[in-house]
Amino acid sequence: MDIKFQDLLAPETKRDSVSFFTRWREATPLGRIPEPDGGGTLWVALSYEDSVAVLNDPRFAKDRSRAVASKSAQSQPGGNSLAAALAWRRDMLRLDPPDHTRLRSVLAKAFTPQAVDKLRPRIQELTDALVDTVRKRGHMDVIKIGRASCRERVSSPV
Repeated sequence: MDIKFQDLLAPETKRDSVSFFTRWREATPLGRIPEPDGGGTLWVALSYEDSVAVLNDPRFAKDRSRAVASKSAQSQPGGNSLAAALAWRRDMLRLDPPDHTRLRSVLAKAFTPQAVDKLRPRIQELTDALVDTVRKRGHMDVIKIGRASCRERVSSPV
């Protein structure tokens, strides 16, 4: 099954992502997608077991800045802005050890059961406000409004 990066963003995929990924997983255990800028290939582990194996294998990297293809995409002036943005984005979820481990140990202190309990009133307040807004509108795009709103407002003070 040949997949392009654009297929991941297609309206049909968004409408029925479960079927899309089921068909892809049945076709191959390890998916390949050409990068949007043509600079290389993205590999996608399509089963839970393969994902765990890849994430625990130091030969694989989540940090795109370590990949040769991504480094060449970063250095191209006027290159694909999406690819460049993805290559330069460095958050904790995209880091490999030891950087990920170091940041995780620092952040773990902010999320002890006691620390999270102190956040409970603020989380409840934000959730109540979000539910009130949804009731007034009569609908909600969970990805666009709900997840981002709560995550940013709760994690920003942390």
